[in-house]
Amino acid sequence: MHYIEVMEYGGGSGWVPTLVAAKDVRVGMKVQVDSRGSRVWSVVTVVGTETRQGLYNPFTTSHTLMVNNVSSLVSEL
Repeated sequence: MHYIEVMEYGGGSGWVPTLVAAKDVRVGMKVQVDSRGSRVWSVVTVVGTETRQGLYNPFTTSHTLMVNNVSSLVSEL
């Protein structure tokens, strides 16, 4: 399962960081994206699913992964 660090708007608390499963990312949350080699926060405007054959849930030694320029964490759960 892939986990993504997101920022959710918490009303009076402002933007609050949290870790969610990739399947639970929603429009309006902020995710970290790659911008010319730097990570910046970007608001999610569209959420969708795409299924393809190939490698599923790749593990990396750093437990991090960039998927379509979005920073993701990888878990073996």
